[in-house]
Amino acid sequence: MPYLDTLARFAAEVSLARLGEAATTAARLVLLDTLGAMLAGSAQPENARLARAMAERASRPAATLIGHDARVDPLLATLVNATAGVALEVDEGNRWGGGHPAIHVVPGALAVAEERGADGVRLLEAIVAGYEVSSRIGGATVPRPNVHSHGTWGTIGTAVAVARLAGLDARAMREIINLAASMSPANSWTPALEGATVRNAYPGRSGLQGILAVELHRAGFTGLADGPADVYGTILAEQFEPARALEGWGGPLRIERNYFKLYACCRYNHPALDALAAIRRREPVSAADVTAAEVVVFPFGRRMASPEPANLLAAKFSIPWAVAAALVLGHGELSAFTD
Repeated sequence: MPYLDTLARFAAEVSLARLGEAATTAARLVLLDTLGAMLAGSAQPENARLARAMAERASRPAATLIGHDARVDPLLATLVNATAGVALEVDEGNRWGGGHPAIHVVPGALAVAEERGADGVRLLEAIVAGYEVSSRIGGATVPRPNVHSHGTWGTIGTAVAVARLAGLDARAMREIINLAASMSPANSWTPALEGATVRNAYPGRSGLQGILAVELHRAGFTGLADGPADVYGTILAEQFEPARALEGWGGPLRIERNYFKLYACCRYNHPALDALAAIRRREPVSAADVTAAEVVVFPFGRRMASPEPANLLAAKFSIPWAVAAALVLGHGELSAFTD
């Protein structure tokens, strides 16, 4: 398919020297932001226990467990670090497609780059490649209503970044994109809304499988001629439109058009928190002054209406909690979503 040829060629040939300062700066900021998200999340009790469990399997200690004094196989490092990176809902995202591309690209790229001894330029080129391809394929996809974007086409993002670090050509890159698409996990929104932290493992699992996709290619496994159209067009999505994957091609890269979170919660909370902050800039409002708050939301926001979330994760997906916490505490930082 032409769109796959274009994306594969870009990923195989991307060069910081040709991209320019804006893209390079964006890639550095995305890398730093994602490192911060992984480091902060690594302190969560379940993430610390997962890190210890994976450290016990350190058969090839080549990659760092962020926030912990241990090195493990890059597969396991990717699983642990990507899982930690979404635990506090501070990972960046992209409204143009792909949901949260960086957390599906950086952990695997970082682990494999460390194993290979790759320099910063090669790492950033791999991140740009994985981010662009996964974001564009995500943007060409209209997911089913209950399909969570975490961990779906993210498998492709990791696979492309790892393939770029290996210096594979465009033909191999295309084959790996197709292999990775057929390995995409199926994940739902329900665990996030109910506070089941298995949801945090979504990008960890997809990152691990992205590395495996490259290993399968090396071993001689084959994929479909158009893996994304098969998996996203028939199973995980309402439709897949290949032409949308190349919309705006030749303009700013997707990594230049991302967003960073200023609140430690689901992005769907952010408009309400921004609106509340704007109201308070116009006039002083204390929690004691408020008897009720009315929030107008888009359709999915109605699923985030629980006034009594079960735990920290569920609180981050509750608009009533986020607004109430901001009224009482005056912010939407990490501590606003704890018990």
